[in-house]
Amino acid sequence: VVSSSAELELSFWNSGRRLWGPGSNGTSNNVDPSTFVSFSSDGGTTWSSPINVNQANGPNVAFDEENLISIPSGYAGSDSVKIKFTFDGAYYTWIIDDISISPKPANRLTFTETPVAPKFDIIYGPGTSSSKMGILTSKQTRGISFDCNAINTGYLSQSNVKLQMRIYSQGNLVQTVNSSTLANLPAGDTADYNDLNTYSLAWTPNGNGNFAFVYEVLSDSTSEISDTTYLYVTDSLMSLDFNSWDNSIGASSSTNTGTWGDGSSVAMRFDLVDDELLFGSKVYLSSDAQAGAILEFSVYDSSAWQGYSSGFNTGSIVAYKQHVVNAGDITRGFVRFDLTDPISGRGVDLMLSNGAYYYVVTMYDNQGQNKIRLRNDQTFGAVDGSRLMYIASDGSWYSGYLGSRSFNNIWIRGIHCPASSAAACMGI
Repeated sequence: VVSSSAELELSFWNSGRRLWGPGSNGTSNNVDPSTFVSFSSDGGTTWSSPINVNQANGPNVAFDEENLISIPSGYAGSDSVKIKFTFDGAYYTWIIDDISISPKPANRLTFTETPVAPKFDIIYGPGTSSSKMGILTSKQTRGISFDCNAINTGYLSQSNVKLQMRIYSQGNLVQTVNSSTLANLPAGDTADYNDLNTYSLAWTPNGNGNFAFVYEVLSDSTSEISDTTYLYVTDSLMSLDFNSWDNSIGASSSTNTGTWGDGSSVAMRFDLVDDELLFGSKVYLSSDAQAGAILEFSVYDSSAWQGYSSGFNTGSIVAYKQHVVNAGDITRGFVRFDLTDPISGRGVDLMLSNGAYYYVVTMYDNQGQNKIRLRNDQTFGAVDGSRLMYIASDGSWYSGYLGSRSFNNIWIRGIHCPASSAAACMGI
């Protein structure tokens, strides 16, 4: 017997993956859903219109999360309710657990993905297309802003909804930044990143340290707090990863045919706000990487990029080193490339006038004999054009995987000038 409470919801945890929905005709997209929930009040003789769930998860993307579904009116008090879960996607699976029915709370806000935006995002200046770097040198810090999406999952409208960002360093609150306020958010409606953002109040780190970010969406009646994410400001390291090792990707015997392959590459774009010197880099390996594989590290300024079919103009290379992975590299978990001049000790000049530089790592697994994969970070979705991958078996460059962060921000950490200006490192 379903509760007589007027406002009910179905909750369940689900995980799965699909290639495309039933209306896609073999074309992978994020428009046609593949997972549905329907309700019957007469024991299954008739059913409600299917409710689409998981639409924010794109094709070929694994998900693992809780779903909250409002039960349509008219089911409270019935003793013949049935619930139907339908998976109508091509390939893969849908797994459901911890199903429950409960009264819906009056006041609740829930962070949510939308088909075009993640739950939380971080934006770096000077423009919205600037790469998101989880590790920065102190002289490359820049204005940072935030946004999120939240849905009103209670049954009452919420007044004065806003995003509040709290930024901590060493456990101490150093900054609070608020979005503008949305006067009213009706039940079931979503306040997206256009409503909940701090674009006009960018925050800039004021020194070295580890900075913790907490997203909180507030109304007059309730609030919801995110997990904590981190930014690292150091004297000399710079990388697009946020120090989260979420998966590994690259050339290996298991992925050598039809996907990656011997000679595949990854490229991360480092945007500058000041001149810089590059002394070397650390390229971090997966736990199953094998000695004997070969890595090449190359640096190009952004003008060398000629497009996905042509790749980089090799005549415009700024720096290059090759390394055969050895047992010591496997133990350390990374390969270190030294780019200093052997006579002067000077690093490679990276000039602000060039805007940005690509750090490119090419992987040779010796035709599948020596697995080589790199660490990938999925904390925040990469900006378009800030990461590129070359699939050797296709002979083409790509921007990544559609709707997926399995190739996102690779752990390629530049070792840069620790001084306040590049000129100060000339004699080192």
